[in-house]
Amino acid sequence: MITLRLVDEENFTQLIHLTVAEKDKQFVASNLRSLADCWLYRENGDVFPYAIYVNEEVIGFALVDIDDEESCYTIWRLMIDECQQGNGYGKSAILALIEQAKVLGKYSTIRADFVKVISFIFYYFVNSLCRTLVQPAARCLVLKVN
Repeated sequence: MITLRLVDEENFTQLIHLTVAEKDKQFVASNLRSLADCWLYRENGDVFPYAIYVNEEVIGFALVDIDDEESCYTIWRLMIDECQQGNGYGKSAILALIEQAKVLGKYSTIRADFVKVISFIFYYFVNSLCRTLVQPAARCLVLKVN
């Protein structure tokens, strides 16, 4: 079962050692870069880094950006370690993030940012997963929260 936990001293080192396959590195920033971005935006209080766990093992990373004024929950970055790919963890992580946005109850839309090169694959995946697609934008999908 997938769980999301905020990045902390316990999982930080594990997260920075996770990586994607060499062929995929052009599509996702390193977790170290993502954590540095979090630090840069820390004073805004709207960017949250999550370790993705299966049981007690860190298998991935998600970066969430929230905008309370626009009632928007953005999945800014998502990665699953190359050794853990192909097990359905990416799908489960997206579902967990969507559920988290729903439980918080403050967001009317969920945005999922993606790299343009893989946009069709991601569009198809998220659309078939959620079936609530409202509007594709240039570099994100906007999903209506039910």
